Amino acid sequence: MIVAVEGPCCAGKTTLSRGLLKALPQLTIAHVRCYADFAGGGRHLPDPVPRTLAEDAAGLQELVRLERARTDAALRSDSDLILLDRGAHTLLAHRYAIEQVTGLKCFGPARRAVAEERLPTWPDLVLYLDIPQESVHERNRGKFPHDSIFIEAKFNAGIRSYYTGITGEQDIVWLDATLEPYELVTLAEASVSHLLTTAAADQEGLPREAAAAIGQGRLRGLAQRSVARPVLDVDTRERDASVEGATRSESGRGVQ
Repeated sequence: MIVAVEGPCCAGKTTLSRGLLKALPQLTIAHVRCYADFAGGGRHLPDPVPRTLAEDAAGLQELVRLERARTDAALRSDSDLILLDRGAHTLLAHRYAIEQVTGLKCFGPARRAVAEERLPTWPDLVLYLDIPQESVHERNRGKFPHDSIFIEAKFNAGIRSYYTGITGEQDIVWLDATLEPYELVTLAEASVSHLLTTAAADQEGLPREAAAAIGQGRLRGLAQRSVARPVLDVDTRERDASVEGATRSESGRGVQ
């Protein structure tokens, strides 16, 4: 099963991901870092504000290659759960928001291009950290310059609008990012546990209503089979080095 943590920059995605790793010790989790961290920093990613459709298409192609590289080890691992710090939806949400801000009609072409790639990492569940714009500015603390697209209100509204638009086709849990970290972890843990138990019930041909009843027992069973199984670090230094070399010539701060 694949779970992606999504939301605007400064929403707390990495913090929530780390909290989930600690909250689910009974599972073997393949954790996949965000695009910028995996590439060695946002400066190694394509420019986040393309000026032409050709530039955006080239940037998207680079990000798709990066998506395959950063998730390859996780897909090949013997894990109970793959946890993505941003997933493939990020690639489309970014372009949806860019179109709202700049008027560059890049979302449609990007959606078709990504569909043709048939990426194997579309999530079974999205945990979306919903954060008001004022909180984005409060949390930024100099991470992004004042004129960065990533902290612009219209851009972040576009990101949110993308996810509201796919709610009917993608399982999304909306989380209030202004809650305390431990509260968010508790809510996210419950959502992930429900996903796993429902999937187990479906696999065994049990009624959906049985999932809630067997939930805790199912997780205890997983715990017994997974004692001392570690979180998988799927981002080796060799992999980081290869991606950094492949993307060093790109400009901009990229997808954050």
